Amino acid sequence: MARDGDTQALGFMEDLGRINARGTSNVVVAYDPEVIVFDGSVITRNADLLLPAIGEYIDRFLPPPLLQLTTLRGDAPLLGASVIAQGYETPFGSLRLK
Repeated sequence: MARDGDTQALGFMEDLGRINARGTSNVVVAYDPEVIVFDGSVITRNADLLLPAIGEYIDRFLPPPLLQLTTLRGDAPLLGASVIAQGYETPFGSLRLK
């Protein structure tokens, strides 16, 4: 509906972008990343509507990172969970699930 110009749907997408910008701002302040990669069904289906709003409303305490959409088509959470389940090495020690 937003793509068809419905003002209420466009307003909702703007609000959703603003809400996601708040969370993105928290990540920027905590980690100062160069790139943030988004994945999941909502953002991958609506990146053209949400990424510009996130970029517009992100806090500017630090230089904003590049906001990018993943090419994993929603599989990033599953891939991340599989890495954690298998365990991995970090500079601070091993992460192994028991």
